[in-house]
Amino acid sequence: MGKRLIYTYLTDEEDCQKRHRSKLYFYVDAESFPVVRITPLILNLIQELPSKLDDALEKKIPVIVFCDNYSVICAVKKGGEKYSFLDGWNGLYGHDAAMYVDGLHRLHGLEAKKMKKDNPTHCINNLIELMSTEDLYDINDPIFKDHGPNEKFDYREQILCFYMLKFLEEHFKVIQDETGKKIEEIAIWPVFNDKTAFKERILLYSEELEDIKFNFLELDLPE
Repeated sequence: MGKRLIYTYLTDEEDCQKRHRSKLYFYVDAESFPVVRITPLILNLIQELPSKLDDALEKKIPVIVFCDNYSVICAVKKGGEKYSFLDGWNGLYGHDAAMYVDGLHRLHGLEAKKMKKDNPTHCINNLIELMSTEDLYDINDPIFKDHGPNEKFDYREQILCFYMLKFLEEHFKVIQDETGKKIEEIAIWPVFNDKTAFKERILLYSEELEDIKFNFLELDLPE
């Protein structure tokens, strides 16, 4: 049997950072070749978030949104009065929930994901998924390779906590830079994620950040 070719319209890295999701179209072209076309999708509930926050929150605290496997930040910028997306966190599109740490070398988002192949024990490229997992020992990831179950100390939980806190710190840097204010309070909105484990871990890990009060935002989602 001869080889079958499938033509795919690929997107470059810059385009990949300008979408919330991707939609795949499969079809056969005029010359009978199968084709896969990838198109970007922008979620309305994310795009409309600044105006919703202006109406919903009297206290204009920064909001970090976790959706699928990326995050976006909304806050009131220096000299502003209304919420907007923060440019330092890729605006409306946000960054992938991935974190790479090797000593003082830190990367987040797409740059962190690129490091997973060559340095798998220094990177978590699916933080939201792991944060939502009840039992981390069900996860097969090289970052946990030397840490099996231990009755006295949960190494995997500590590893996840370390990377999640570093990821949050990257958010805080951008928030402080663009708002010009010290962060005293933050709101977290886990969109499409009703996993108890995610919220419990956020609250548990936030105890390491004693100077910042964490809140969970509740907004109605479209059906």
